[in-house]
Amino acid sequence: MNNFAYPLALLGDIDAVVWVKQWLARSQALPLQLHLYFRVEDGDEALTNKAIQFMGYIFKEFHHRIRVLDLTVSVTPEIFFQLPHSSLRLLEKAPIGMGWDKSPPWIPCGILSGLLDRFPRGIEVLVGAPRLQCLHISDPNMVTMLDTLLLPAEQLTSLPLDVYVDILRHCKNLSSIGFHLEGRGPRSRSPQLLKLEELTALNIYCANVDRGATSLPFLTAPLLEDMVLRWRGQDIIDLRADMVGFQNRSQTDLSSLTLILDCKFHEDDLVINEVFATILAAFPSVTSSRIRDRSEESADEGAPYDVNSLVQAMITTKVHGSILLPKLTYPSSLTSMILSRWWPVESESLDIIGEGEQAAGKNNVVQRLKKVGVYGPLFRGRGH
Repeated sequence: MNNFAYPLALLGDIDAVVWVKQWLARSQALPLQLHLYFRVEDGDEALTNKAIQFMGYIFKEFHHRIRVLDLTVSVTPEIFFQLPHSSLRLLEKAPIGMGWDKSPPWIPCGILSGLLDRFPRGIEVLVGAPRLQCLHISDPNMVTMLDTLLLPAEQLTSLPLDVYVDILRHCKNLSSIGFHLEGRGPRSRSPQLLKLEELTALNIYCANVDRGATSLPFLTAPLLEDMVLRWRGQDIIDLRADMVGFQNRSQTDLSSLTLILDCKFHEDDLVINEVFATILAAFPSVTSSRIRDRSEESADEGAPYDVNSLVQAMITTKVHGSILLPKLTYPSSLTSMILSRWWPVESESLDIIGEGEQAAGKNNVVQRLKKVGVYGPLFRGRGH
């Protein structure tokens, strides 16, 4: 029974939680998995005080048994910040949200700043938690929070962030990281190259950020395997520069690449083709690749680029002297591309390859390709 966890979900009715206190008291010494959600409307002082009192009871009485803490609050969790060093010895995972869903910030900056002023040496609640590896902090005042909240950075393996901050330089063991950047750049006082040698998964969402503020220009990850980029509002030329620069530094054998684009595209199809071709050519080890527009996620959004441009980029014969993918004329030629993993490297001839395509069969770049999907509302032409 050592691995048994007690799930707890509180949705704001503080008067109805007496049974929760009794239930926790009966749970003896087993580890707890706590999901605490407190949403208090601004100005409801009575309910705010009840929420704070209940959180105080939970953390004072049961902090030493918490294994997972999922905390989303719209009131200042001061009692949580006041817990001393080594209070959460069993803690393994901690998603902490200062706010509620996607609503405007529920914690006024003045309240949070006042709280942090009382901890000039930093908040130690997460220090001395030897099992903590996964931490996710969502806070409208993220920079201030991470500057004040002391973290066991060296032991973290997963850390999604809404900003790019200096603390990442101490997170040497991260295997997964996510950035969510909207209308603001990396929050590093002195942006320098950041090398994460254990990172294997990277997920970046950028919306209307400044040139060079997407975190890619600062990042090096030689072991990266899975990259997901969601771009909104940036120029497609900037995306190419960021990705090629990242690969020149990292030299990673990327296996999965996903691009979800709502970019500023140039009207010239040749420019778009060149951009896509250059990006694909930079990652020849990819076995799974998806490039799509945001319209697939929202039916109300129009496609920002012609799917023909994507297809043309995929079938470009040469990029910087090397074959990217076999040159295709009709969709029937996709058969050859899909079956490319069967092509012998030194094959002299193949029945499934057309006369003008035999040379492509000798190129080992495409042998890794296992699946090709072509779809979209604007796909047209002879191969429709």
